[in-house]
Amino acid sequence: MPRALLEGYFPKTETAHQLNTTTRTLDRMHQQRVGPPRIKIGKRVFYRADAVREWLLASEKKPVRSASAAQLPRSRMKGGPAFTPGKRAARAS
Repeated sequence: MPRALLEGYFPKTETAHQLNTTTRTLDRMHQQRVGPPRIKIGKRVFYRADAVREWLLASEKKPVRSASAAQLPRSRMKGGPAFTPGKRAARAS
């Protein structure tokens, strides 16, 4: 049995559903050149599953380490002046 020509490719609606986003967001990402690679056949847009996976892997961000006390500004360290919620500076009238 021959393989389907577009096997491994998904239409824009299915790709948006898989990424939990909208087709409009995919269009915007394409326009800004930050989205996954796509192909266009006539007016229809398709995304190759492997290319979307590669794009996702390339988009991963490493977790940011939490700042230690030595890296915090003095005002945020224990004993330094602190912001007190609810207290406002006097307004000049």
